[in-house]
Amino acid sequence: MTKFFLLLILLLNISFTYGQEQQKLNIYKVVVKKMDGTRVRGYLVKVDDDGVTIDTSKRLEKVGLVVIAAADIAKIKLSRKGAVTRGALRGLAAGGALGAIAGYIDGDDNSGFISFTKEEKAVVLGTFFGLCGTVIGAIIGTNRKHFHIYGFIDEFRKYYPELQQYDLFHDQTGENMLDKN
Repeated sequence: MTKFFLLLILLLNISFTYGQEQQKLNIYKVVVKKMDGTRVRGYLVKVDDDGVTIDTSKRLEKVGLVVIAAADIAKIKLSRKGAVTRGALRGLAAGGALGAIAGYIDGDDNSGFISFTKEEKAVVLGTFFGLCGTVIGAIIGTNRKHFHIYGFIDEFRKYYPELQQYDLFHDQTGENMLDKN
């Protein structure tokens, strides 16, 4: 029993020990519906007073950069790259751990026609709750931010500070790293 809890603590803490020194770039997938009805998909690179810059090649190179003026934007949809996968994995871990702990706490069944040991219950409940957690986590991971501009410059300016937070080169100090150079 103590081995299980030590292993659980070790697995939950591994993600906190690696990569704490490096600053991770948050990449956001974007779908911009233009006023003419066309859609532009890619990664959000930059937001400035004139509009948005999108990398349509999805390789973060200068080759596929597209600049869309604020007056041409009808809607912007943003989602973090890999959010569904991260949500599903977190749900799997939380559900599996919860199910395994519940199975161990319930203990062994009395002998009878159908009886399970606490270890068997932990596996069955861990698997069941892990699958449920995966589905719930994936659904939560599909959450997107929506910005309705409809070609109005004033609407774009209203959302500008919030959109800038999702800028690829926007660091934690609130400054755009492209503007520093």
